[in-house]
Amino acid sequence: MEPYLHFKFNPSEKEKEIDLIDLGESLVGFDKLIRYLVKITNIKGSVSIQAVRYRDGSIIVDTLVYIKDILDQLPFDNITDLLDFLKLANDMVWEMAKDFFSEIKPGYELLNDYFRSHPLDLGLIVIVINTLINKAQKCKEKKALGNGDIPERYALELHKLIHKHIFKLAIKPIIDDKLDSIEVSFERDFVKAAKIDQGNFENYLGKDDQILPHLENGLIYDFSGEITSLKSTRGDSLTFQHSFKKKEYNLDLLPPDGETTKGFTDYYKEKVIIKAEVIRTSFYKKPKLKLNTIDFQQMPLFDISQVKD
Repeated sequence: MEPYLHFKFNPSEKEKEIDLIDLGESLVGFDKLIRYLVKITNIKGSVSIQAVRYRDGSIIVDTLVYIKDILDQLPFDNITDLLDFLKLANDMVWEMAKDFFSEIKPGYELLNDYFRSHPLDLGLIVIVINTLINKAQKCKEKKALGNGDIPERYALELHKLIHKHIFKLAIKPIIDDKLDSIEVSFERDFVKAAKIDQGNFENYLGKDDQILPHLENGLIYDFSGEITSLKSTRGDSLTFQHSFKKKEYNLDLLPPDGETTKGFTDYYKEKVIIKAEVIRTSFYKKPKLKLNTIDFQQMPLFDISQVKD
């Protein structure tokens, strides 16, 4: 069972690139996500996921999903779980299964009878994973659940995954503007794919995933922090380390128009107070700051009266 992952960026935008750490974190995130998605289906057996090869085309990673300990037991404990699974996997197989079970009252022996004549194609699991990722973007709000698009139980579980931050690590390169999109497909050519991109990634994140949401685009604020680096290789900017609610944020600080980072070397590794305009496209991404004024933080004066003899 091979789900394919396509990490895609626009090669014409030279500032966009992804290093192995970012790619590795995203793959770890998808490993965790896929395990949760398989768990939603209530299929029995333990999940194992492996990356088996890498292909060009931005970055394409072919993976394998194994379901262990499933061959010697019934894949599902009840008919409802089986039908919910088949509804997402294959309409024709789902209709045939409904017809099979409608003729006799549901029961455990009936499940045995069904699987004797209709062995479960485990490849359907990859299709279901693909479908669940695609449908999850409609499950962020509870009021959107239960519209019949997917089984209501699945929709509720996807809603929980979003608000438990299960998608967050997998799509972190999109949040960090290092990728344009990530596609997941059960087809090697990605004709049919679940696509998470810059236009819909917010649908996979809960409200408490927002980053410094009190900072509004276009407004000017006072900040205190430290200049930790001066960058010029991918556009002039300074790294401004700012603390908010006991958490550190490394924000891009852009020099005023007509100036470069070379004019701010005196502030490198210094505690500063700045006045800056917030530039942001999403509350789920770190804002950038456009520098207005900068000054050193004033250190408290030394009080000689506190010195003991």
